Amino acid sequence: MQELAGFARDLPQRQISAYPIIDAFRTYLVRHMSSPRCTEDADSKENDAQLSKIVKSFNDNLQPLVPDLAAITPDEVKPSKVEGSAKVYEFWQKPRTRKLLSDLKALRFGTEEQQAINNQKPSRPDGMAPFLTVEQRQDPAWEAQALDFLNEVEKWKGEHDETQSNYFDQVCFIYIPLVELIPPGALRDRVLASYVRFLGSSPIQKTNPPEWYLEVNRLLHPQDAGPEDQARIRREILDGGDDVMRLYAEVAALERKGGAAN
Repeated sequence: MQELAGFARDLPQRQISAYPIIDAFRTYLVRHMSSPRCTEDADSKENDAQLSKIVKSFNDNLQPLVPDLAAITPDEVKPSKVEGSAKVYEFWQKPRTRKLLSDLKALRFGTEEQQAINNQKPSRPDGMAPFLTVEQRQDPAWEAQALDFLNEVEKWKGEHDETQSNYFDQVCFIYIPLVELIPPGALRDRVLASYVRFLGSSPIQKTNPPEWYLEVNRLLHPQDAGPEDQARIRREILDGGDDVMRLYAEVAALERKGGAAN
């Protein structure tokens, strides 16, 4: 609002009317603030206060710049209708998903004995309990446990009362930390290939492209990954991803080259 007000004040100096842009912004605000709302939003005093603050800011800062334009009235920002309550689906509550989450934690933190030993070490910067060390995660027994877990994830096709989006979000929640946990090697490459296949075949790519892209982008830019690791992930996507994923991988490579050049 402040940026728009500053911009609009400069327009008359350029012999340009501020009316069209302020009128368009008014239309935008009214259209969105008067749109249908869910019950929780419509009954929220905090939300009403926020909307009133926005309206007051417009009427105090923008409308006076174009007196011919009417101020926004309270009736204009009332919701056109109130929809039902939001449907909340609790993740990890079914026996199958609860076990998957528990098994993932076991891969991350180890047995109680291992946790007791690792807890003697300094805390992680994010405040979480210490993970198993790289050496512990290179142990053949741990790798066998991780492979069994991957097989369970690949066999899981969701719960009968889950939406496709809920299933997609939980699977992605599992794959990303699994990729980050497994040290470089054949097992990690297998997990990467599995995740790339999952993303490339997911219907979410068409039904909710932003949600799907968020996870593809997260895979392309893993936390604390060095250049070599990022390059390995891009190669896996170029080898096994669909056309859209390969395009994103190529764009990520170009962005990296551009950043290095700068």
